[in-house]
Amino acid sequence: NYEEGPDGSYDGSMMAGAATADGNKDEELDNLIKENVSMTWIENKVSYTCKVCNKIGPHKVNMFNHIETHIKGFQHVCMFCGKIRKTREGLRVHIYMEHKKKESFY
Repeated sequence: NYEEGPDGSYDGSMMAGAATADGNKDEELDNLIKENVSMTWIENKVSYTCKVCNKIGPHKVNMFNHIETHIKGFQHVCMFCGKIRKTREGLRVHIYMEHKKKESFY
């Protein structure tokens, strides 16, 4: 079970250690995200709503990335420099912006 924090975020820290140990960190995080999104139809178009802050958007992947910002207890470490990012998308952007040129020299 996940507890809602006073700021409306969900804490996955109790499960993060176990998830990391057995390689299911992404699966646990995905489950937390799915629990915090709802899908509705507005004017014949699908929309996704964040259950934490009620943000609404038309794109599932963008809403999943948004919801991940509310979840605490998960860190994403850069394999090149060790910097930590709060979300998987943040780590992907960091690697692309900071390390893409360096990788091409190897």
